[in-house]
Amino acid sequence: MNTFKAFLLSRRSWLRKRVRENTGFFYGLIKGSPFVGRRLGLKLLFDLNSTIDKSLLAFWSYEKKQQDILFSSARAGVRSGERTIFLDIGANWGVYALVAESSKIYDRIMAVEADSRNASQLHANLFLNNLTDKVDVICAAASDSSTTVEFNLAPNRSRDVSRAGETVNRPGWEKKTVPAVRIDDLEQMSGGFVVGKIDVEGFEDKVIDGMKNLLTRNRCCLQIEVFADTLERFTHKMTALGFHKFDELKDDRYFKNYS
Repeated sequence: MNTFKAFLLSRRSWLRKRVRENTGFFYGLIKGSPFVGRRLGLKLLFDLNSTIDKSLLAFWSYEKKQQDILFSSARAGVRSGERTIFLDIGANWGVYALVAESSKIYDRIMAVEADSRNASQLHANLFLNNLTDKVDVICAAASDSSTTVEFNLAPNRSRDVSRAGETVNRPGWEKKTVPAVRIDDLEQMSGGFVVGKIDVEGFEDKVIDGMKNLLTRNRCCLQIEVFADTLERFTHKMTALGFHKFDELKDDRYFKNYS
């Protein structure tokens, strides 16, 4: 039964990939790239080199199940009159930040993205929707110190997996130095509510180390991409900070520090 289920899941994954790529090919023929279209109730700049863009065009959503878990938990957790912030760390071009803004429950939204290509597309999306003063965009890598870090730039077609940390030795990847920021240096809120998505391709330990004050001084609900080989150790790290894991979907794990 498990083998059969795995087969069905692999076929489903293959089918979704074919639909995504065929959709990208179709839009490339009729629109070219980049182009401005509509999804999520917004005008968006689409780059057909991007997997995220093609997925959003094909399926009208991106990581919808993950978003449903995070944002429904956030709605259930927010308290009237409480200052609330949203952190999109590893924002890419800001899908989560834009969805958070549309909910109108956050007093501040920060999008942190180290790949300047993604950050530029994020700025374009904010401009297209008159939201330039609604989301604070920080073009840097979230880390445990506000200095610089070594950053691996993925090829343009795969820039959703660009990452800080150990050098990636693959064709088409480029190594460069980018600014780094501690989230604790960007926001000193205490006694509020923090909702966040962290997707940094294995660099999450450094991100958490740079935001311990914010995490321990506020109620928090977080979606963090954590790969299986580091999950046990990372869960212990979060437990030591007062968090418990309340859900997971694929590599996305959900933590909060309140009941």
